[in-house]
Amino acid sequence: MKHKESRFQSLLVEAHRLAWQLPVEDYQSYFLEQSCRLLDGDFGAWGIGTVRPAPRVNTVTVQWQGEALISEWVPLAAEDAFVLDCTLSPGRCRTLDDLPQYLETAVYREHWRRFQVRQVMTVVNYSHVENFQTFFCIYRDSLLHPFTARDKHVCQQLAHHLELGWKLNRHLNVERRDSVDAGHALYDRHGHYHLGSSRFCHLCERAGVDHDDHAFMAERMRRPSSAATELVAGWQLTFQPLGDLFLCRIEWHSPIERLTPRRREVARLWGEGLSHKEIGVRMGISPATVRNHLQEVYVRLGVNSKAELVRLLYPYSP
Repeated sequence: MKHKESRFQSLLVEAHRLAWQLPVEDYQSYFLEQSCRLLDGDFGAWGIGTVRPAPRVNTVTVQWQGEALISEWVPLAAEDAFVLDCTLSPGRCRTLDDLPQYLETAVYREHWRRFQVRQVMTVVNYSHVENFQTFFCIYRDSLLHPFTARDKHVCQQLAHHLELGWKLNRHLNVERRDSVDAGHALYDRHGHYHLGSSRFCHLCERAGVDHDDHAFMAERMRRPSSAATELVAGWQLTFQPLGDLFLCRIEWHSPIERLTPRRREVARLWGEGLSHKEIGVRMGISPATVRNHLQEVYVRLGVNSKAELVRLLYPYSP
């Protein structure tokens, strides 16, 4: 018992510590396996999804059982009385003992019994504000070893900390890819926004893109992974698989990059407010040469004023 309690406490700490280290595709599988071992589960499932515009499961990890355990259940979910019971008690651990008549329902007889489910502990949680839902399940295939009140407490605590760890893991894996000119977000395969960095949302707004427009995102997601979507001048959108989700990258490719290094530097210093003379001193050239460079910059970029040049230099600035 002391060993199990010690392992439980260690797992809670790992849920947050390893969020910084594990790849996106490994976080769920690792902690679901450890949870099944801790709670003596014969198999388990952990699903993550969204609630808008309709509840949807985006990514599911199944431990020590085939994926059909969940994939064949999804079409029946709306008729599952146990799921409804869990949904009405978000964040709380529920077992089949809380709904004894459930064993007589068609969903249990036609689905769960086929997979030898005799006992289950489930925690469901969701947030309309975050557009997030999760279910965490531990199953046993025998009635001889019933779940205890302590098991339910441990499962409820684990589900809460693993949800926080999962969110942290996703955000870190998304945000560490960001740069000044690029932002990232995760979408499901139907184009529904899952989570994203503040940089991603800011750059989408700058580019005139609605990041919640799932039809727009799904259409571009179906394009070859090597094909970037040109949004408006200089802005590009690309998708690549990341586990069961897709990583979306919005990026600004400035026309400034087409200039020679010297002209690019002249344009940058001019945009920062330096005079012809100050730029000349900084770069070791004459003010007349600075003016000549700027004239060529304006022609090549198709701008007619300093204000237009600044907008090209810093399109993501307020």
